[in-house]
Amino acid sequence: FSFRQQRSPTKLPTTQPLQQQLATTTITTTRQPQRRLLPWSLSSLWKSIQEDWNFKGFGMTVFKSLLDPTSCGIAVRIPLSPNFDWCDRHPAFPAISVSWGIYYPFMTGIFLSSSIHVQWLQYVVERVCQKLQCVCKFLYMIVFTLSTFPLAAVLPLYRTYQTNQWNSIFRPPPIPSPQYSLEILERVGVSYSWRYSFHKGYEVRTGYWHWWAPTIVYLHSLGEVVRNTIGTTLVSKWSNHPQTTTTTTTPQGRRRRSPTEEE
Repeated sequence: FSFRQQRSPTKLPTTQPLQQQLATTTITTTRQPQRRLLPWSLSSLWKSIQEDWNFKGFGMTVFKSLLDPTSCGIAVRIPLSPNFDWCDRHPAFPAISVSWGIYYPFMTGIFLSSSIHVQWLQYVVERVCQKLQCVCKFLYMIVFTLSTFPLAAVLPLYRTYQTNQWNSIFRPPPIPSPQYSLEILERVGVSYSWRYSFHKGYEVRTGYWHWWAPTIVYLHSLGEVVRNTIGTTLVSKWSNHPQTTTTTTTPQGRRRRSPTEEE
């Protein structure tokens, strides 16, 4: 006979049925966001416009011609870009406004105006002139270097001059940023107008203008100066004026002193 040792069967880990595993297992999936063609949507754009909008009022203009004694008119101006706080934080941005006016002899029209600071225009002109100067200097240095290149090996001073000239071309001196005055507002602009009158009918015009006007800060400081000057003048005149004393007699016969004598 044969003797064979019986081994206890190995217990395998019990596994749940497949349906029960699917019922108890939570599957987490990450959905990639869809790429938009534009980085913004119309709703977000409209919301940002509403948050940045801050109505600051409207203006009125009275017109009187010095050439025609009978010509006069009035216009109502509604600023567009100044009502946004973003434009106040960036004064270089053009100021855009719309106005409607009526004039005598009869003429009515709608005006669309846009203007920029004179300081910003000067800054742009200086930058453009500097770039043009660098281009002209670059062409000059190319011709000068090709025509005098043998001198570079002989004269050390020539190499120093050449290096300084190339550095001035590629590293021009910086132009300071425009400084806007808080007392005087100076702007240049252009206006497009659609007009209708009895004499000329319908017409479209374009006009260029230069505007110079004091600001509220300047008017406030001017008022302080005028008030201090008037106050100083009145005080000096009052102090130089001779004081007069008046005496009155009471029914009891005693003399009453004036307020100045009592002091």
